Amino acid sequence: MMTFLPAAKGLIDGWKARRKRPLFNGFREGECDLCYTEKKRLRFLDRTIMSLTVGAEKHPAAILTLVLVSTLILTSFAVKNEVTFDVNDFLPSGLPESDNIKYLLGEFRLGGSGDTGIIIVEGDLADPDVLRAMDRTMDLAMEKDTGYIQVEGSGSFARPKADFLLFSLKDTASMMGALSPENPFFLNYTRVFDMGTGLPREGMDRDDVGEVLSLFMNGFPSLARRVIHQEGSNFTMSAIAFTVVTESDDDAMNLLDELKEIASPLRELEGGGVDTVSYTGSSILMAVIVDAITTSQIRSVLITIIVSFLALTLAFFIEERSISLGAIATLPVVFCVIWIAGTMYMVGIPMNVMTITIGSLTVGLGITYGIHITHRFIEDSNREEDLIEASKKTVMNTGTALFGAALTTVGGFGLLSFASMPPLRQFGIVTALAITYSFLASIIVLPVLLILWAKARRKWRGMRKTS
Repeated sequence: MMTFLPAAKGLIDGWKARRKRPLFNGFREGECDLCYTEKKRLRFLDRTIMSLTVGAEKHPAAILTLVLVSTLILTSFAVKNEVTFDVNDFLPSGLPESDNIKYLLGEFRLGGSGDTGIIIVEGDLADPDVLRAMDRTMDLAMEKDTGYIQVEGSGSFARPKADFLLFSLKDTASMMGALSPENPFFLNYTRVFDMGTGLPREGMDRDDVGEVLSLFMNGFPSLARRVIHQEGSNFTMSAIAFTVVTESDDDAMNLLDELKEIASPLRELEGGGVDTVSYTGSSILMAVIVDAITTSQIRSVLITIIVSFLALTLAFFIEERSISLGAIATLPVVFCVIWIAGTMYMVGIPMNVMTITIGSLTVGLGITYGIHITHRFIEDSNREEDLIEASKKTVMNTGTALFGAALTTVGGFGLLSFASMPPLRQFGIVTALAITYSFLASIIVLPVLLILWAKARRKWRGMRKTS
């Protein structure tokens, strides 16, 4: 754009000038730009854009008050936005296959028993003290009344609903005792473990427990691998997978705190039989992902705004010796970020992995409009004594070009609104809306700010001259 287009335009205009043909819009080489400007005033598009700008410039206090009030209202909506992360969002809408999958996922528990909260224990799982600490963890889980960890059974048979090593060992031994009392696993289990408590008997050491675990792993590998991991002859890791119910990300984070609390007996053995204790789970992982997405996007928007502000401040300071001009050019884009976030909440468009990028995208695409308007206004205000007239020329010349750029960008992203995938469709809608906001802010809000800046600058320069 910076090399090919000017070169091509120069060659074409040179060819037209040598043949005495109009260069552009009926004007020949050497004819005044003022004539072209006056002709543009008669065009419908130019009149419309200019009327918006002039109306704003005649009532700057009212416009700025309206902008600030609207921004405050939309800010109150924007802060209510919550980031969502749901696999169902990525299913194409309107397809029977998608509807069937959504129904199955909503009505049936496919591939598991529901959400899980998992405590991962790494260490020597054949150590009887580690197994006793794991059992105390289950006792603490039973004492919780938050409703996150589900319970199975009733009365004295009630226990946390979980995939748990001691539960699996005891249940398997009970089954084999009824089916095959001579089974080696059953015989060794009853020798090493108490069938009532499910804990190692007094006097049993890690070799005794390790023998039972080896028989369990070799005889029932599909069951064993759900609760314990073996490396060589050592059992080094176990997962306690609770079935849990959480309704929100806050519940998931509360569940994480609860898992840490009930795992305190295991943490007391860290440095001994336990190497590390860690926590995860489906709902916890989802909450952490959402929190990471939210944090990174807020950081990205702030960095984008700060970098844009610093770059414009430096550029305009070098050109115009003005520090405030960079902030003025950036401010409308900040408004647009707030407006689009508030609008999304009002119309029910969620913040997901696609639409959450709209903040940085709004700054990146919208800041160019402010740069063009600001730069052209500086040129026109230096030539025109009347700042309103300078603003008219700025919007009439640059504003029309920006309208074309905004229209094509809105059209391009707007086509995504016909996509079958909901996040992609929502992304197209909010991006088109963000570009529209950016354009309107650049031709309505920004000229008002620039005129106020120019008046203050002229007044300051006049005071310097008189002093």
